[in-house]
Amino acid sequence: MRKYSRYIGLPFVYAGVTTLALAFIFNVTDSNAVLFTGLLLILVGTVGFIINTKKTSKY
Repeated sequence: MRKYSRYIGLPFVYAGVTTLALAFIFNVTDSNAVLFTGLLLILVGTVGFIINTKKTSKY
């Protein structure tokens, strides 16, 4: 599981964007839970991607 943790950042961002897009398409934007879930997925994915990039970078 540890070796796959470096690839988890971008899929979380993709899942968040997909969640927000589907909420807009199906007109579920009146529910804050769906919108915050998408936002949380995007934020966690971005932070994970940045941490992974900093760990693997030589600089």
